[in-house]
Amino acid sequence: MKGLRFRFFMWIAAAVILFLLANTKLRPFPHVLLIFWLLLPILSAGFSFLSGRHIDRKEELRPLRLHRGEEGEWILELNNSSRWMPFFLHFPFPSEKHRTTEVMLRPGEVRRLHFPFIAPYTGTYTFSSGEPIFEDLLGFFKLQFGGRKIRTARCFALPAQREAGEIPGGEPSDDDSNVIERRSLNVVTDDLFSIDPIQQGEPLSHTHWKLSSRLQKWMIKHYSDVERAPLRLLVDVKPVNFDGAAQFIGTKETIDPALDKALRERTDFLDCFYSVALRLLEKGVSIDAGDRYSQLIHLQSIGEKESLAVWIATLSFNATPRAWRLSQSDDRRQMIWVQEVDDATLGSLLQYQSLGIDFVLVLERNKQSAEILQALERSRLECLWLDEADAS
Repeated sequence: MKGLRFRFFMWIAAAVILFLLANTKLRPFPHVLLIFWLLLPILSAGFSFLSGRHIDRKEELRPLRLHRGEEGEWILELNNSSRWMPFFLHFPFPSEKHRTTEVMLRPGEVRRLHFPFIAPYTGTYTFSSGEPIFEDLLGFFKLQFGGRKIRTARCFALPAQREAGEIPGGEPSDDDSNVIERRSLNVVTDDLFSIDPIQQGEPLSHTHWKLSSRLQKWMIKHYSDVERAPLRLLVDVKPVNFDGAAQFIGTKETIDPALDKALRERTDFLDCFYSVALRLLEKGVSIDAGDRYSQLIHLQSIGEKESLAVWIATLSFNATPRAWRLSQSDDRRQMIWVQEVDDATLGSLLQYQSLGIDFVLVLERNKQSAEILQALERSRLECLWLDEADAS
């Protein structure tokens, strides 16, 4: 039972009056009326309990994958299969009044409720709905029948790809790459590329357009060692106290400005990571993307960009940080993207460096504390700063 209605207290008052009448009059009628009156709430609640199984519901979330900032829709379908019993439901679901949704279902009625929402930050959004709250036949009680699991659905707000000039770390160069991308390729190989005349069967995807125009023949960029083991890109974002609740359109719900800023900074960092990873895949570099626990996803071509986007979207908003778990990546260096370095992270990375694991950190200088910046300068960790255009 979820609550009592005002009319139930009115029923109690009437029952008291009938009880007094039954004890002041010697006629049997007040006694019969009192017994009937006392049975009313029991009969009403029991009848509603037995009839509650006639309510069926289906839930649909679409689309399951959307780009952040796009609009999605949560659809709730309610079906009253009873032929003659109406139901008044309080469904624990967002409404324009930011309360539970109240639905009146006539016998045999099927109703679809649409709740538009937006997902403004990259990540996984969770939608949960419990059992509806029934009003009994006479409206005395609010009843909720247990025994059914809470239904949960998820959708993924995917990161956005940026153009080369929009990636922090410098403007595009003549070969249409920026500082971060070029340094990433330098991690892959000591010799970034050689330029040779096209051979029969070679694709034009690595054409050096300016040189080809000047020499009047096709010149192809060859990335040495690109076909070896994949480049490992690890990313670690700062936990944010956010439960992954989407913003339903029409509600008056607002988000704390400090939380909004933290979520947008997290989203921008993931967008940058995603964009650089895609541009590496476009250049034929296979990558292993992972988090601080080295849970890796292997990507060989740009055709797997959606898999990368979904993997990034599954990174938890508020995961409790655990210890780093790094391993050597064959004979290649690793690129570790860290949004905000804390003392525990710095200690772990220094320990892994002492074990001979080779990596370079990708950071934003203005997101680090003064103490961490001093510690990084004293250490021998190689850092690539996203917010410094002359990082090359």
